[in-house]
Amino acid sequence: IQRVAMTYFQYLLLSAVLSSLSVAVNSRASLSFELFVFSLEWPPAFCEFGKSKCNLQPEPKKWSIHGLWPSCNERTNDPHYCNRSDILRNSDIEDLRSGLTECWPDVKKSNADDSFTFWRDEWDKHGTCSLNGETIRNAHDYFAETLELYRKFNVNSILENGGILPSEDKTYTLAQFQNAFASKGLSPFFSCYNLTKKFIGIGRAVQ
Repeated sequence: IQRVAMTYFQYLLLSAVLSSLSVAVNSRASLSFELFVFSLEWPPAFCEFGKSKCNLQPEPKKWSIHGLWPSCNERTNDPHYCNRSDILRNSDIEDLRSGLTECWPDVKKSNADDSFTFWRDEWDKHGTCSLNGETIRNAHDYFAETLELYRKFNVNSILENGGILPSEDKTYTLAQFQNAFASKGLSPFFSCYNLTKKFIGIGRAVQ
């Protein structure tokens, strides 16, 4: 039985709700991790609060993938860089490239087609630790599974259907976000950063 949890990071910028999202799915107990954290980012917030300058134009106005990370429940001993010799090649993901370019762009690049280095780094740090012998057996499986999760947990549609749209002059309550996800049977974990980038924890719910 898979247990799904969602982590929702909410950023506020110019009265707009700008956010990032993570989804966790249980893994096999025999592995060195317990679940996958599926991390999405809201590019305007990432570019505002991130450490690196964003150059992608036009700036995406929809959620994009940041990564799929094998994780432990406490997030203190997550596995990283499990096989530095297993280097991602273009040929590994050639048939997935259009989907990756659309859903997993490197916003620090001026052209989304130049995102391969970002994907390679995610594979090197997280993907090489994600092999479970079932759904993820190689690099192609890792990226294909991540794209499938993006389509399954379509946060763009969930929020739009809940009446929550990006805005520079309108804000939304925590209850509105909770209700939007609850309509899909999801109970997110919410944490926030205010305009001074101060972290504010709100609560956690796991389904």
